[in-house]
Amino acid sequence: RFSTKLYWAYTLFYAIGTLGAIQIPVVGLTPIKSLEQIGPLGVFGIMQVLYIVEVIRRSRGVTDADDIIKLRVQAFSVAAAGAAVVVAMLYPTGYFGPLSSRVRGLFVRHTRTGNPLV
Repeated sequence: RFSTKLYWAYTLFYAIGTLGAIQIPVVGLTPIKSLEQIGPLGVFGIMQVLYIVEVIRRSRGVTDADDIIKLRVQAFSVAAAGAAVVVAMLYPTGYFGPLSSRVRGLFVRHTRTGNPLV
């Protein structure tokens, strides 16, 4: 269940953590470019959309559950279209890096040990 406390907690956690990681020279912009980090970025985006919906809901005084759902569907449709355009523009430039060998190892059959970490 979404709340403004959850929004502020995750937003600050993600922003401070990502900005802190970017400051380390070895890491660089990897938290933004790596396909392994897309999940937390997606959650961050979802939180932003839910907060915008909450602000719009409060300003319009919407209390009906059906209207709130319609507002969320509209907001997520616009956000998904915007994200698709950004990804379509960045993908051909090679902005996103490949999966690391650790992640690729999870999908390869391991005949000797059966353990992908060995």
